[in-house]
Amino acid sequence: MIEFNPKNPFTNNFNVTGETFKAEIFYDMMTESGRMIFQDTGYHIEKGGPFSGYWTLARNGEPVVSTQKTSTFIREFDIYSDDYLLSLTAPSPFTRDMRLQGEGFDATIKPDHPLTRRGTIKGDWADPLIVCFALWISGLMWKRSQGT
Repeated sequence: MIEFNPKNPFTNNFNVTGETFKAEIFYDMMTESGRMIFQDTGYHIEKGGPFSGYWTLARNGEPVVSTQKTSTFIREFDIYSDDYLLSLTAPSPFTRDMRLQGEGFDATIKPDHPLTRRGTIKGDWADPLIVCFALWISGLMWKRSQGT
């Protein structure tokens, strides 16, 4: 199980704690880009352009994982890395839950209740870095729905 908690009550940034790792997730204020610190290693998350549905997670300028939003109207993404092709989807339009699926991955990203940014990730995953990137994307969708 992975737990995520907002860094403070007024932010969308998260502290993430897994059984074998720690991470921090940050969102830029004015853009849909951000950064992540995973196991003391810094990563930058860059959006492909102002009207793009494409994001890349990079370390030292080298892409590690990328994602493409598959539809303008639903919360659904394809996540790509050298080793994996995954899908991140919202099982229901009425909740903020997200489901990460693919070979070696079957996990649910779920806030504790509708009025909090605190939550858990439960299930199976082969790479916790990719799960944290999926959480970053999920958090971006929550941030969009809040209008912040």
